[in-house]
Formats: sequence, structure tokens, C-alpha cells
Amino acid sequence: MGSEIFKDVCIISKNSLREILDGYFRYMALDQGGVDNWEGYSYSIGDFIEEEKATNFPDEEDLDIEKIVENELNGYLTFDKVVDTLTDNAIKHTLNKVEMAKYYNGGGITQ
Repeated sequence: MGSEIFKDVCIISKNSLREILDGYFRYMALDQGGVDNWEGYSYSIGDFIEEEKATNFPDEEDLDIEKIVENELNGYLTFDKVVDTLTDNAIKHTLNKVEMAKYYNGGGITQ
């Protein structure tokens, strides 16, 4: 049952994800700018960054695509966080069982 949670989860390196996100955000900037040739590339990137700054990074003075990508990466769940969460939940579950056993056994209640 638990494996269903990970059914559609792909693990890739952070560097690979960084490259994918970098390309994605560059594409979004070009698409939003309506660029159909390479002449408007830098203008579209600039417009996209200004829109991101106004919307999501109002205090960032030197915003660029790389900083947008890093911010996006921080929102991704990493495998180590998954393992930590699973470990924490297993420990809590075990402690709950121990506490319940103490309650039942100490209170004279049998199962």
C-alpha cells in the first residue's frame, strides 16, 4: 500500500533537475513574450524576470533565471526528506505502541 505513494515519483539528480528547470523557465519567458525568432530572446527573458520580481521576488535586486530555478528547487521534496519523514513516523509509531502497552499492562487491562 505504501509503495503506491511513490508510484509516480522519479528520482533524478539535483543538477539534472536544475538544468530542466532552467530550460523550462527560459522557455516560459520566451513563450510569454511571444518570441518566434531569436531577436527578442533577451527582451523576453528580461520581461519575464521583471514579472517574476514583481510577483514573487519583490525584495530581490539581482534576480535572474538561476535564482528563480534555485527558488523552485527548494520547493521539491528530496529523497532524504522522504527517508527522514518515514523514519520519524516509524519511530513515533513504535513509541506509541510502547506507550499503549505500558498503559494497558500498567492499568491492569489485558488485550
